[in-house]
Amino acid sequence: MNTLWTFGDSMTAGDGCIENKPIRSGGLLYYTEYKKEGDDIWPNLLAKELDYEIKNCGISGASNDKIIDKIIDEYDNFKENDVVIIQKTFTQRFDIADIKSNTFQTQHAESLAIMNEVKQNKNSLEVETIINYAAFFADNVLVRNRYNKRFNFLKKMIENKINICFMWDIIDFGIKQETIKDHTNGKINDLHWGFNGHKNFANLLKRILFDSKTII
Repeated sequence: MNTLWTFGDSMTAGDGCIENKPIRSGGLLYYTEYKKEGDDIWPNLLAKELDYEIKNCGISGASNDKIIDKIIDEYDNFKENDVVIIQKTFTQRFDIADIKSNTFQTQHAESLAIMNEVKQNKNSLEVETIINYAAFFADNVLVRNRYNKRFNFLKKMIENKINICFMWDIIDFGIKQETIKDHTNGKINDLHWGFNGHKNFANLLKRILFDSKTII
């Protein structure tokens, strides 16, 4: 069976719309109170329409580096008729090697609201580093171009193996879809996509990649 591979951050992982993906505002409240029959996240909706198996490699809170690492990890598993969809995230996220856990820990600096939250759990050096990186380096054109060069190279490599590889950016596409906050009329203050946002994005991808018809 052909496989739809999806890579990205929480907009791909489906935070808020998946049973095991709670959000900061309300936990699983949105999932439990607003989900209706047929609702799902865009990777699952698109895979179902295509009759493909889904391998959703989205990572909640991922940096671009983590997304790139995950693509490289899975590269050898791509087959000729598979479809790969890659989401790029905010350049203000960056990884720090955590010796204790032997993993990379992503630092989130794209939102002051997030910064106010993490200040309670980070030491002053971490907070200062995050703020300085976001303010002086993260959104620099050199940083953006470097990530784009890496993503474009991976896309070219993947297209040598499979039929379709599509790449999208959270900045270009993400702000155009209905959020959880929109869907709940502000009851749940969260900017992840709601079920309608996921449905609309699945339709958009289907139109862009395969035909001019709507789905679902």
